[in-house]
Amino acid sequence: FVQDVSYAGFLDRVRDGELKLRAAGLWDVPHPWLNLFLPRSRVLDFAVGVFHGILRRDSTTGAMGPVLVYPMNRNRWDPDTSAVFPDEEEVFYTVGILRSSVPASTDDGRQLLRRLEEQNEEILRFCEEMGIPCVQYLPYYGDQEGWEKKHFGPAKWARFVERKRKYDPKAILSRGQR
Repeated sequence: FVQDVSYAGFLDRVRDGELKLRAAGLWDVPHPWLNLFLPRSRVLDFAVGVFHGILRRDSTTGAMGPVLVYPMNRNRWDPDTSAVFPDEEEVFYTVGILRSSVPASTDDGRQLLRRLEEQNEEILRFCEEMGIPCVQYLPYYGDQEGWEKKHFGPAKWARFVERKRKYDPKAILSRGQR
């Protein structure tokens, strides 16, 4: 469906969901969200494999939440930003799979959280296997190799390292990127 909202409404689009979850006592639980940037040319392949495949096949988790899909124009982004986008297509898509678990203090909660995290990994593996050049927004990599090869890529990594040395010489910001 299509929903027209004001610019401010768009920027605050997740807040309504947060308020509903807070009212139900479900906000302070794990949120294994997966946010990706996908090239326009592959978004339909992603939809078939993920929305009609992985998520539909394993809908038994019971974990619900909004799924946001919307196009972005590359020319609206500052080319000097450190944000990383897939390929060089003019239009790319942001896909947010925003699910909530249940409290991880119970066995059921830990199992559900583990399953949702595994499902996120399965989605990323699917993209890799299908050659869909997705970029995870706000990822976590435990080593430099992950940041360098999976997130930034060789060309953007060199620029990132240069800026990191210039603007964060004591390496106090984003320490996990080494």
